[in-house]
Amino acid sequence: MRAPVLDLSRRLSLGALAALWRAARLVVDNDFGPLHLAEAVGTATGGIY
Repeated sequence: MRAPVLDLSRRLSLGALAALWRAARLVVDNDFGPLHLAEAVGTATGGIY
């Protein structure tokens, strides 16, 4: 199943991003801040370095 990509960069507050990550099953990112936030709310993470 493919879903459209949503670019929400610079559009979400920190609280909104935390809520989004809490609802996700996996977060893959190249930025430490969002990855730490996803980890803090209990979501599986994968980093691209």
